[in-house]
Amino acid sequence: MELIPVRYFSNDGKMLKEPGGSKELLLHMCCGPCSCYPIKKLREDGIERAGFFFDPNIHPYKEWDMRLKTAKEFALKSHLEIITDENYRLRDFLKRALAAENTENGRCRMCYTWRLEETARFAAENGFKAFSSTLFYSIYQQHELMKETAQFFADRYNVEFYYEDFRTGWQEGIDICQELELYRQPYCGCIFSEEERYSKAIRKQKKKENKEKKRARLAAQLAEGGVIRMKALSSRRFLSMVLGICLMLPVMTAVTEASLITPYSGMKPDKESTAADKPAMTVAANSSNSSKENSKAGVAETEPASYVIRVGLNTGVARADASMTTAYRIINPANGKVVAELEANELAQISADLSGLAVNGASAGCDEVRLVPARKNDGLVSFNNTKYHGTLVFRRSGSYINVINEVDLDDYLKGVVPSEMNQAWPAEALKAQSVAARTFALYSRNQHISDGYDLCNTIHCQYYEGLKGEADTATAAVLETKGYVMTKGTRPICAAFHSSSGGMTENSENVWGRYQPYLRSVADDDSESPYHDWRVTASANEIEKMLVSAGYRIGTLKSINMDPGKKGRSESGRVVEVLFKGTDGTAIVDGVKLRSIFGLKSTMFSIRVQRSAVNSKESLANSRNGKSMPTAASSLQLTGAEGELVILEGHGFGHGLGMAQYGAKAMADKGAKWQDILNHYYTDIVISKYY
Repeated sequence: MELIPVRYFSNDGKMLKEPGGSKELLLHMCCGPCSCYPIKKLREDGIERAGFFFDPNIHPYKEWDMRLKTAKEFALKSHLEIITDENYRLRDFLKRALAAENTENGRCRMCYTWRLEETARFAAENGFKAFSSTLFYSIYQQHELMKETAQFFADRYNVEFYYEDFRTGWQEGIDICQELELYRQPYCGCIFSEEERYSKAIRKQKKKENKEKKRARLAAQLAEGGVIRMKALSSRRFLSMVLGICLMLPVMTAVTEASLITPYSGMKPDKESTAADKPAMTVAANSSNSSKENSKAGVAETEPASYVIRVGLNTGVARADASMTTAYRIINPANGKVVAELEANELAQISADLSGLAVNGASAGCDEVRLVPARKNDGLVSFNNTKYHGTLVFRRSGSYINVINEVDLDDYLKGVVPSEMNQAWPAEALKAQSVAARTFALYSRNQHISDGYDLCNTIHCQYYEGLKGEADTATAAVLETKGYVMTKGTRPICAAFHSSSGGMTENSENVWGRYQPYLRSVADDDSESPYHDWRVTASANEIEKMLVSAGYRIGTLKSINMDPGKKGRSESGRVVEVLFKGTDGTAIVDGVKLRSIFGLKSTMFSIRVQRSAVNSKESLANSRNGKSMPTAASSLQLTGAEGELVILEGHGFGHGLGMAQYGAKAMADKGAKWQDILNHYYTDIVISKYY
């Protein structure tokens, strides 16, 4: 990295301070022109910033070099401190891009992940409080996907992600760029973007695909008995459209699965799971007798096969220490060549540079190595002093390593279930959690395919700690439900689950806008949950700042309306949207986004204003269960008086979809079986032996 030290200047040219003091924001720069408006806006907001040029996706070399030079030129002309990565990474980019080519949002997701993770990592390691990117200035990028990715790495590296929608200054940024006489590239993004812009064949194909998608949507509406609204068409065009729909109907599937949320984080899985995507099967290493209820159901006592999944333990590490509890070899999986032979518990140090991997300092001559037992498959692998079932794979990514645990699905679940549910809870609740976690893992396979694995080991997918996270009670629950999965049709469902429902779970369309027949709102016993009631208190000024951080600039907060569009609440009592009115404008924020902005435990909440410490309160209204909830016309006025507080009082913890864990415990405490628990929270599903 090259650091160009430039003093900080105010807009009138007066020097404010020397660089090197406390740092606030590290701004990833995709190019000089896209930095013009974001830097201006951050300066106006008084936010200290430094630029970070890291763009391994830009090719060919002359284009990358021109963008690097332009970023430096912009930094000098605008008095910006900038850090530049001056390594041209063509080969690394092609390996990543081609691997992600055939996945949903594959190349873009890979590219966002690479650049935003490097920015978050650099910010955390170098004392910055937050990070952001000029990618949020571009009108051509996928903002929701970038936000999701950036927030994930903010959590991973314990650094704040600062989001602002810089697209509002698109034209102003162009004007500044022209005033500074900066080079402005003819296309946005990578070399694939350049091809997609100029290739007539690709443009023609895209047009054809969009037309076919439109026909498919219309056909789907017809198949479901929906009403199609259309503009007036000529008779020829109308007949052509009807013919196209009729041709599409025979090949349409009856049910289209929706992308929903992962159990805890609320993030959408990257890819739908299909029957054709089933992973390779392997014979399970350990056998167990079927449970009594399995025998009653007529399940054969022979040990079924099981799935092997790939779990990302760590990405982007410079060095990894690994071993096995038995004598083992490190091999090149591409040709089976033995790279190293080691004794039981002997440490192997795997490192990487741009030329490949090395084991204990000796070149491996390849970009991927695998640990295998020297004799029989009875050992455990260890990475960073944590033991795991299965084996370890180390894959080079640039000058870093991705560490992957290839493991039997049920061995994986042994390390997941205790992390998701208290091991001391009733056995039937743990069994329900085991089946939900198993189902979700199968549904979410290939979520991280661009990085070479299925699932990560964080709450983004499911939290997994290997043997360190295992518990006897949870292991028993996993084994007694071995192979059982919830399906709709022939496919595993998105078995979303959450901590605490607040008394009622939620419908899928109220979280993601998509109807899912098995995720319906149901009543739930949440009375024993520690999150059944919660409270957040903030001043009006703190509310204003949180809204600004999310891109809502309303000035001084004057009023809050809980039902601006007369939508009321969802059936479960959760907030649909809230209107904030200020001196400079208004903002309507949906409940799910508001939960994220304010850091609330759920969207089941009410708001009131407290104007003094002596019970002078303006309550929204009363609702079910005697709790403070708003009516359809609830509106609050703020006076700006000293000591005035906004109080948010709510119930439950999580998105509210699928199984509520505290509710599952309550059902088990009353004698419910795991099948009863799952059938309560997931509507019209089939629970059966999947393997």
